Amino acid sequence: MPLEIKKDFLGNIISESDGLAEIINDILYLDKLEAGTTPLNIEHKNITEAYNKALKPLHQLFDQKNLHHSEVNLLKNEFFYFDEMKMIQLFQNILENSLKFANEQGMVQTKFQEKEGMLKISMFITGKKIPEEDLEFIFEKFYQSKNQNIRKPLGSGLGLAICKKIITAHGGTIAAKNKEIGVTFEIFLPNQTDRT
Repeated sequence: MPLEIKKDFLGNIISESDGLAEIINDILYLDKLEAGTTPLNIEHKNITEAYNKALKPLHQLFDQKNLHHSEVNLLKNEFFYFDEMKMIQLFQNILENSLKFANEQGMVQTKFQEKEGMLKISMFITGKKIPEEDLEFIFEKFYQSKNQNIRKPLGSGLGLAICKKIITAHGGTIAAKNKEIGVTFEIFLPNQTDRT
């Protein structure tokens, strides 16, 4: 077998092994979240700084896809009580999702604001809408759209399920809504700026 073919073959094996490892790790982590064996480490942290920690390692991937990113901060106070590591993972899961589904040269815009006593985080992604019949199911484990016109990129199928468990553990909610030219993920968290 020629050396180049061997290299390609081994590269494919390594890539598939990495993908399987990711799926296994996501399954184990989600099981822990569901069992309540990963308690929240609630601290008084800056929510926009946590978001930018999630975004930083993805900058190069955004550039490769010519995706524009913008941030709108309408908060008077950016400090809230939350588990920083878990929220970073939530942000990364949604941002990685945007890399899979957003249009080339599209846009991801994240807005932070307070609404009705809650912290509201809206993450808008340009691209194809989610079929209406799928909207209430996309946060379920391993859910895949039955719509054959929807791209089904590789992944564990657990990213959004993990997001929902993280938000629920914080006492909040997460939902996806179709917009005219894309999809918005809306996250609501209790506005716990003061704790005694």
